[in-house]
Order: sequence, then structure tokens, then C-alpha cells
Amino acid sequence: MITNLKLRQFRNHTHLELKFTDPLVIITGQNAIGKTNILEAIYVSSLTKSFRVSDSKLISQGKDFYTIDRQQDGDDIHVRLTLSGASAQKQVKLNKSVISQTQFIGKYPITLFEPNDLQLFTAGPADRRKFLDKIISQTDRVYLENLRIYKRILAQRNSALRNAKKIFNKNLKQQLFVYNIQLADPAEYLTVKRREFVEDIQSIVSQYYLRISGQKKSVQIEFLESAKDKNEFIRKLEQNQEQDIHSTHTSIGPHREDFTVLLDGNILSDTASRGELRSLVLALKLAELDYIENSLSRRPTLLLDDVLSELDTERQD
Repeated sequence: MITNLKLRQFRNHTHLELKFTDPLVIITGQNAIGKTNILEAIYVSSLTKSFRVSDSKLISQGKDFYTIDRQQDGDDIHVRLTLSGASAQKQVKLNKSVISQTQFIGKYPITLFEPNDLQLFTAGPADRRKFLDKIISQTDRVYLENLRIYKRILAQRNSALRNAKKIFNKNLKQQLFVYNIQLADPAEYLTVKRREFVEDIQSIVSQYYLRISGQKKSVQIEFLESAKDKNEFIRKLEQNQEQDIHSTHTSIGPHREDFTVLLDGNILSDTASRGELRSLVLALKLAELDYIENSLSRRPTLLLDDVLSELDTERQD
């Protein structure tokens, strides 16, 4: 349980200190006084990133740093971001000892439900990939590391493709082959873990949807994977090589994966009512809570940001 939160130059909170004595906390007040900013600070001090903006935008206007201090389960968590010119340096401490962000993420699991989540099924694939990555990264540190490696190598491959468009590179295809091999292992790990996650929550989402909506409709989640294994992944990259050279970006891989939800065999985003969409998002969020708890034997902190105003009375209950 979070017992203390102290913010300095974070968003509109020049200095704010809150003490919590109950596991259920309700924050009320007028618009624009910083209620969501408090939730955002808890989120940042769990996942090291905001769910809304880039790091530098979290600092109070005209300042060059922010700090978040939080006490939870007897531990002291400290996050500081400092601007220096055009660069920013972030430091995370746990009980006064510096800890890497990779090692920190997952220690204090968190689930956020905010109004934009109601667009999860109608938004683009990038939002659904972020949803998968955020959950799995908290429960599997190896996944987080493979995600970091994959993004770094992918950026290098795409950079080589863009540069070759400007300056002829006779060794481009050999370079792409090397990048393909380097991408294969982390790509396979990411795809396998995403597939397993979707399979694990399938029945849980269905059960919650029935409880929330009262509708006896079948819910099916289909994971749209980029490749079954690393051999198929490399083969697809080679098949798409000329297309990638022409478009200057990598067209195959976990960075293009997605999942879709079928309700009674129909794609949710095409046929579902607004009420059905809301019920499915709620069911998915509850499944997220259960998945993290089952994986870590620890119930996540649940943040609800103004979602009741988006739901009818029955779904609020």
C-alpha cells in the first residue's frame, strides 16, 4: 500500500505532500487543479514513464527538474528528472540506492484505467501493442530487456535503410542480413510472450464480460503475430527486403503486431455498440489485474482516472 507521496515541481504541483492511511483513496476537486497529475506521478514512479506525455513535459513550467518521492510497503522510491540544455537525465532510487529502470519496472506493479482506454479497440495497433508491452514488461524482466534490444536494433536497421536512400551503399544488403539475424531472437521472444499472454487472458476476459454486460456472447481474442518463430521471421524479412529498401522502414516484426477482439464472431470495432465496447474494455482491465497478480503473487495498484463519468450506472457498480 502507498502511504506517502511527495511531489516537487511535477506538473502544476510546485510542492505537494500526501499521506494515505487507507488502501482506497478517492481524490476529488475542481477541474484543472491537478488530480490526474497525482495519478500520473504514481504511474511514473512505477513504470518510469508517463501515460500522457514525454518526460520533459512533466516538469513545472520554467523549472529544470522534478522529483517524486513515494513510500510503499516500507520502501522509499525516488524518481528525479533533470534537464540540462537539450538533454534530460532520469534517476531512480530504491531505498536510497540507484537502480536501473529495467530492474525497477515490475517491482511495484500498476494498472491504469483512464478515459482514453475506452478507445483501445477503435484506436490504432500502436496503442494495443503498448497495452501488451506495459503489462508483460511488469511481469517478465526478460521481456522488457528483449523489447529494449529489439527497438535499438530496429532503429539501426531503419537508419541504414534511410541513409541508403540518400547515399548509395553497396553493402546495404549485407548489413540488412546482419540486422535480420540480430533481430531474430528478441523478436521471437516478444511474439511468443505476447501470444501466451493473449491465450492466458482469453477465458478471464470472457468471464468478466459476462458479469459486466450480462450478455452471453462469445469473446475471442486473436493475436496477429508477425511470424511463428525466428526462422519464419528471417524468411519474411528477406522476402520483403526490396519493399523495405524502397519504403526505408522495416515492414515485418513485433513492431507491426496487433490483436483483434471478436464478439460472437464479429470484429468488435466494426459491429459493437458503445456499451459493448465499454464492457469489453472493463473486462480487459480486470483481466489485466488478475494476470499481473497471478504472475507476481502481488495485487497491482489500481488507478482510476475519471472513468465513472464515462460509464453508465450499471457499469459503474
